[in-house]
Amino acid sequence: MYTLKQMHRKEAAENIDRFIVETLVSKIRAYRIFFNISQRELSRKSGVTQNIISRMESGIAVPQLQTLIKLLEALELDIEINVKPREKEEDFLESINQDKLKEMRQKTQEVINDHFQDNLIEEVNNMSELIKPGTDNKPPGKYKEVGPRGGEVSNPRKVKIDQGDRLPPTQEPGRKWIKTK
Repeated sequence: MYTLKQMHRKEAAENIDRFIVETLVSKIRAYRIFFNISQRELSRKSGVTQNIISRMESGIAVPQLQTLIKLLEALELDIEINVKPREKEEDFLESINQDKLKEMRQKTQEVINDHFQDNLIEEVNNMSELIKPGTDNKPPGKYKEVGPRGGEVSNPRKVKIDQGDRLPPTQEPGRKWIKTK
């Protein structure tokens, strides 16, 4: 992974897309290894082929943003952008092509609008309705397995319980249940 300090400023300005993608790919790989998840398992969870994951991690292929988002969701990772001033920030800002900066802002806004806004609203609504496995005396009906914060999971378990039944364990530790309508 590169930081803007490690890249020549002009090179960083000219290759900002590469910088962002390489940073995300390196973080995805690091967390995949940290969570002890194989490429095959990540492929199953994300719907991205193992071949693409392998080629992406080895630097052979440059993934599309939607592919990275699928992988981040499968690993239950959030993106946080941290921008802070440097001693000679003026030099860097002068070197950035204003059109490139405008394009970056537009792409970032599109990603936020298209993807995260809808999911954020859904997750906030679901957070108050999350139920731990093994909970007794929940209203009878259908329940669906979700991630720890209410996000979608691949191949979620769906159950129907009667009055007084206990919600069963989920397929993976940390997951929760949500009542479906």
